[in-house]
Amino acid sequence: MRAIIVDDEQMAIENLRMKLSGDDRITNIETFRSPVKALDYLRENEADIAFLDINMPVMDGLAMAKAMKEIRPDCSIVFVTGYSEYSVEAYRLHVSGYLMKPASVEDIKNEIDFAISRKKGPVAPTNDTGIRVQCFGNFEVFVEGVPAKFKYTKTKELFAYLVCAKGKTISNDELCSVLWEGEEINLSKKSYFRNMISDLQTMLKDAGAADVLIKQRSALSIVTDKLECDYFSWLQGDPIAINAYRGEFMVQYSWSEFSLGEF
Repeated sequence: MRAIIVDDEQMAIENLRMKLSGDDRITNIETFRSPVKALDYLRENEADIAFLDINMPVMDGLAMAKAMKEIRPDCSIVFVTGYSEYSVEAYRLHVSGYLMKPASVEDIKNEIDFAISRKKGPVAPTNDTGIRVQCFGNFEVFVEGVPAKFKYTKTKELFAYLVCAKGKTISNDELCSVLWEGEEINLSKKSYFRNMISDLQTMLKDAGAADVLIKQRSALSIVTDKLECDYFSWLQGDPIAINAYRGEFMVQYSWSEFSLGEF
């Protein structure tokens, strides 16, 4: 795999280059202290995975990621930053990962694993739960062909955001900030959020898929290979899923528009 590193701090570049060099799957590493020069390089050269800092002069990592979506849409983008407050905006761009500095070797390995999985051809579905998730058009969840029932409307949106994250672990704080964008997250909303988690667990348990949701301390994720999902099939290059996409992705949720750059 061909990797690029973009960071205005040389020490951060060298630290990440050293960790990437230890992975035999990385065949080439290019480094840049200027996002503008990195974009110039990408106009003429391909890359499979890009590790970007966010706080950089002239052009920040978020702006560079948007430009990269146009130039190299197949390149996986991973932010490696010392600032946690950009995570919501980063995931709205539908980047592959968001790592805090200094990124561990294991975290980097996981990002490379995911980037490789995106480039693989069609794979046989491993879902045996009877749950089917539809992301193209409206987001919908079906259990044995029947729309799933949620006690709370926002439970469905919570599940949608976890699906959109493709198995990444998302903090409860980030989830709340997305579900109640621009609103104060008070005790009432936190209590409501806990009820939503319970609601989602109940739906999955009743469907025989309790192991789809991974609940950690103050964070949630899903096991993607436990779900039949058009979006996940699209990521794996399934021609049926590719042909099914018509330019609409989870259209009922405003945050989903930031994911469209991937398609």
